[in-house]
Amino acid sequence: MQIIRKADAIFKERADGSKIRRFLFDEYELHDTTIPPGTTQVWHSHYKIEESLLVIDGPMDILFMEDGKTKKETFFSGDLVRFEKTPHTVENNTEKPARFFVLKIVPEGKDKKHIFLNDKKIIKNE
Repeated sequence: MQIIRKADAIFKERADGSKIRRFLFDEYELHDTTIPPGTTQVWHSHYKIEESLLVIDGPMDILFMEDGKTKKETFFSGDLVRFEKTPHTVENNTEKPARFFVLKIVPEGKDKKHIFLNDKKIIKNE
C-alpha cells in the first residue's frame, strides 16, 4: 500500500487562480483541480493521453469541438465526461469555486472491463 498525502502532491497555482494537485504514477495520473469563479481554462486535447473528468463541486460548463463546431454542456456534481481525443475547455460561470477530479491514462487498446468488475479478493477478518 502507498499513502500519498495532499501535501505530497505536485501543486501548481495558475495565473488564473486555478489550483491543481497532481498525483503522478507510472501508468496513470489523478489530479484535483479547483477553478475560481469566472475562469475559463485553455483549450486543449491530447495525442496519447485519455482524460476523464468527474465534477465534485459544480456546476461547470464544458466546451468541446465536435464536427468542427463548438458545443457546450453544463455538468453538475457527480457527472463524468470522457474526452478521448476531443478538444475541450472548462468554464466556471458561477460565483463560487468549482472542483473536479481528472484521471489521465495512456490506453493500450485492450478491453479490461472484466478485470475491473471481477478483480476483488474477499478476506475474512477473524
